[in-house]
Amino acid sequence: MSPSNRRPPSPKPASAGRQKRPSALEAGFERWLNSQLHKMYDPVLDERIPDELSRLIEAFDERPPKKEPSGE
Repeated sequence: MSPSNRRPPSPKPASAGRQKRPSALEAGFERWLNSQLHKMYDPVLDERIPDELSRLIEAFDERPPKKEPSGE
């Protein structure tokens, strides 16, 4: 492609760097969705971690890091 056939890059609109303000409908939906997700998943955060998983996590934390093999 020759330089004369190239198009200059199109200018960005002035608002390209700014986020537009959500409409009242979008904001209402966001609030509703947030509420519904909290209703569904907040109880999960209160559940106890199973003992086996807890032991695995503790064992992983206590394990010393592997040593890199030396060139000997």
